[in-house]
This record gives sequence, C-alpha cells and structure tokens, in this order.
Amino acid sequence: MAFTSSLISMMTLQISELPFLPSFLRFLQWTFTLLTILICGGMASYTSANDTRSVKHMVGQKIMLDLRYFCSDGTSSSACREGMTVLPDAIKTMLVKHHIGGVILFSENIESTAQVSTLTAALQNTMTSAELPSMFIAVDQEGGRVARFPAHMVTPFLGNMAIGATFDKTNSQFSTQVGEHLGIALHQLGVNVNFAPSVDVNSEPRNPVINVRSFSSSANTVAQLGASFVSSMQAQGVLSALKHFPGHGDTQVDSHTGLPLVTHDIETTMSQDVLPFAHIIQSDTPPAMIMSAHIQYPSLDSNKMVTTQGKAVFAPATLSKPILTGLLRNTLKYQGLIVTDALDMAGIANYFSQQEAVVKAFDAGADIALMPYTIRTPEDIAQFDSFMTALVDAVSSNIESEALKASYQRIVVAKQKLTPLNPAQVETVTANDQALVGQTLITQGREIETALAQASITSLYGDPHLAADAKQWLVFMPDSLRCNAMQTAMTTLDPSVNVTCVSYSTKTPQHSLVSNVSADAVLIGDISPRHTAYEMGNENLKGEPRSSLIAQYAWLTQQAQFFHDKKVPIVYASLRMPYQYAELAALADVGLATYSYRADTMPDGTTYGAAFNSLAEVLLGKHTPQGKLPVPTQH
Repeated sequence: MAFTSSLISMMTLQISELPFLPSFLRFLQWTFTLLTILICGGMASYTSANDTRSVKHMVGQKIMLDLRYFCSDGTSSSACREGMTVLPDAIKTMLVKHHIGGVILFSENIESTAQVSTLTAALQNTMTSAELPSMFIAVDQEGGRVARFPAHMVTPFLGNMAIGATFDKTNSQFSTQVGEHLGIALHQLGVNVNFAPSVDVNSEPRNPVINVRSFSSSANTVAQLGASFVSSMQAQGVLSALKHFPGHGDTQVDSHTGLPLVTHDIETTMSQDVLPFAHIIQSDTPPAMIMSAHIQYPSLDSNKMVTTQGKAVFAPATLSKPILTGLLRNTLKYQGLIVTDALDMAGIANYFSQQEAVVKAFDAGADIALMPYTIRTPEDIAQFDSFMTALVDAVSSNIESEALKASYQRIVVAKQKLTPLNPAQVETVTANDQALVGQTLITQGREIETALAQASITSLYGDPHLAADAKQWLVFMPDSLRCNAMQTAMTTLDPSVNVTCVSYSTKTPQHSLVSNVSADAVLIGDISPRHTAYEMGNENLKGEPRSSLIAQYAWLTQQAQFFHDKKVPIVYASLRMPYQYAELAALADVGLATYSYRADTMPDGTTYGAAFNSLAEVLLGKHTPQGKLPVPTQH
C-alpha cells in the first residue's frame, strides 16, 4: 500500500508538471487523485461529503472517548465508579456503530500488564474485525505527578522540571532517555498515543496546574528538551501530543475548574508561549499531535463568544479558528493532528453545550474532539447514539466539506504510520511472559529514574551536608505516604538512623508542639502549590483529611521556631516547585529542591519514591546536589 501510494503520488506530480496539460489529461489527473483518496486513504468508503454515511464515518473518526467507568447493574451514571478493565459487548457495539476513532485510558482502566494488553488488543480487534480503522489508544503519561500507570507497571520518573534542572550539565540526555523509555513501555502495552510532553513555559509562579509539569521558565530550554522527548518517544512507535497550545504556563486558573485568561501582548506570546511549539514543529521529528488549551488569548483572537449563560468571553484557543487554523496551521505550517484538551473540563463544559463545543472545535480546525461525552452506563450509550446523530447533522450543516475531508485524511495518514502489536501475539502471550517483560522494563526505568533524581536535586542555600552525622531525625511531611517514603529512604540507606515522621496534613496552630521528640536534625518537606484535580487522577489524595494550607504553614512555623531556638539544624526541602514559604525558609539552615513528591506503595507493601531516595542521600552525606534551578526561586 505504501509503495502504491508513493507511485501514485509520483505519477500525479509528474502529470501536473507538464507545461501544457490538455484538458482531458487534467480531467484524468483529477479523477486519479480522487481514486487515490478513495482506495488508499479511505478506510471506509464514501461518495461525497453530503452523504450521511460518509459524514458519519469521518465524524466518528474525529471522536476520542474516555471509558473510565462502566456499570451495567443499574447504578446511575453519576454514581458509577466501577473501572472498565474488560471491554463490555455494549461498548464494542457502540464503538463500531459510530466508527469511533480513539479512546483514552485512565488509571481506572489499569490492573496489570496482561490485563491492559488484553484490553488494548480487544479495542483494536473490535474495530478491525468490523473493517474499520485501527484506534488511537491514548494515555496521559507525562511522568512525575501525571502518570496513569502504577509505578510497578510503568516507571513514572520525576516529571519535566526535574529534567529541566539537569539541562545545564547534561543537556537533553534525560529528556531523550525518558521519552524513549516511555515509548517502549507504552507500545508494549498497546498504547499508541501519549499526551506528552507539556511544553508550557512556566512563567507564573502561582500556576496551579502546570508548575513542575513544565521543563523550565526558559522558552529555549523547554523547546530543546521537548524536541528530544518527542523524537525519542515517537521513534518507539508512540505518537506524541504536545500540550497545551498556545501555552498554559502563565495562568493562575486551572482550566479543569475555570476558563483562564492570558493577557500577554503578541510579542511576548510568540517569543515565550508559542516558541517551543514552533521550534518542535520545525524540527526533524515534528509531533504527530498538538493539544489545544482551553485558554483565552486576546492577543491572538479578540473575538468574543457568547456562552450558554449569555456571557461574552474571548474565544478559548480550543474553539478559535484564528488560533488553530490561522496561527497553528497557516503561520506555523503544522501538518499533524490537532486534538482538543478534554471537552468535559470546566474551561469548556461550563460555558458551552456538548454539541456546540465539538462543532466549534471542528470549525476552528481541531481534528479530534477529546472526551466530548461521558459514558458510564447502558443508558448513557443510548443517549450517546442521539448525540452522535445530532452531531453528524450539525457537522454536515456547519463544517465545509473540504475541511472535513482534509481533517479526516490527516487522521488516515497518522493511523497508517502506527506500528501496532500483532493481536495474535498478544492473545498467546501468558501473564508470566507479560510480567517478565514488564519487570525488565521497570528495572531499566528505575536506573534512569535514579540517575535523574541524583542529577536533578538542587541546593538552594546553606550546606546540604550540614546534618549528615545526625542520627535522630524529626521529619515533617505533607501526608502519611510521603512520611513512609522518607522514612524508608533514610533507614534503608543507613539503618543506624532513627526517623520520627509527623504528617502535618491535618495540623492547625491549635495543635501542640512536637517537643517530646529528641532530634539532632529536622527536615521539613513542603509541597507548594498544593495538588490539583488533574494530578489526583491516579491517587486518592482526598482520602486523607486536610486542614487549610495557611493553617498547616502556621503550625509548621511554630515547630520550626521551637527547634531553631534550640539550635537544632533545620533542612527545608521543596518537594514540588522550588518556591518557599518565607517564614519557614527564614528559620531553616539548608534549602533543597527535588521537583517531585511522587511516592508509590508497591505491591509488596513497601513505599518507593526516587526523589525521596536522592534527598536521603544528600541529607546523610552520600551525594552532593547536582541540579540547577530551571525557574527563578520564589517565596
């Protein structure tokens, strides 16, 4: 097929280059080109863009659903929390009926290596058995806090900012290694799209949702690290989706909960926010996909849209033709797929109806609508049938046929580049085989993760080995999981060290001082800013009650003042952004930054966190910090 397509392209090109092409030959050229689309690109036949069956197929291919939960026992959609780990017949029928082009997996879809491989194979077999195109099977596996696979299945790594902290000494070494490893691991599981990396330039210290998901506050650094990540991951057969165009780095609002506004002038927007996207688009390995942001950028599009509440807002980038078509397609010459961020996020869902959002996104230039409709029950499937019927009619009426066909053809081309696993091989591989392959990858990933943690940990101030000889440590951590990770890391490295850890998640100034603990040194671990909804997609952080951040800091300051007055060395570790609470930092003798607070409970019951291991190595004098701040330090 590839050879035939190339030959047809050559013949078409040669005919068009004739200086005086007779009208009859022009007619033949037009006919030949049409047949090329029908035979080589049309994985489902259609006659014209006005044919309902044709539009239905193309629209279905432009939809990517999440199948996070499914309940067939009468549970309501809003109450359904049963993870969909096996593909139900009702879902199979729905996918085929509407020619759905892709799905995104979440942690609720994941139990084991063999189970995920079976699930992804079932998804592909469902479509190919119906003589429909293979599926995009996507996941959010950025690394660090945004990682949908459990750590014992796919190495989570430390996230982009940790990689950014190594750039000064190792250039793109770790972005290349992490991208490559994720590509190998995901492809083995049947995942062919990773919504990563984030190439947002984190220029706003109070950014609630990007922060450590960004490589740096330097657009050039972000561009270089992003390019190597994309290239190395796509070389392993997993398509990359850069996000969040035109940039989510300078916002104080999380688009999962609201509609952010970026007020940069056009010069700042282009030289800062857009620069990494432009650089990677022009690289030798441009991204297969770019994800749009639910953000208002009046410097790029000052047109207003009226929401379902009757309020006028600047067109969010996801729904903006000047941004997606004008800037991304025409100015930056991007030829890949444009996928929306999830359309069920508040940044869109609170302002536009489901159908309106999809149609506007398609009209703006998006090729794929991500998560436009929530399906949890058989009743949802019936309603989705009506939604798709209405959507096909709306697209037929509102989207130019040539634009629809061009978008569909981009999807066809992208899917032709996929290198899927052989479903027959997946079915014959035993669970033991799957586990063995997975464990080998985990071992390799751990080695990279450990090296990254050691290379990224950064000294902010003071002597990092000030308390290296201390044997009695009092540790304050944001919750019990982080306590377990730090205790495990320190006592494993030096069994003679005694560690008392206190979780301050519920503390307020009314709680008493920890004055009855004998301590040679104190460690305060700080997560700032606090967790976001997006990050909690695979960890139930809501399960542990929490006091307000102000109350926690007030209590911690009391503890720090007490031990500071007693001349006990205090180490202040920023576990997320390298921003410090000023009152606490003033009382600490040493400041360190790890850029990651990721910790996981493993199947054997132990707690593991690479960043905590490297922090322990520094505290106990076994390692010297190597990293360099990728963002300006802030209080």
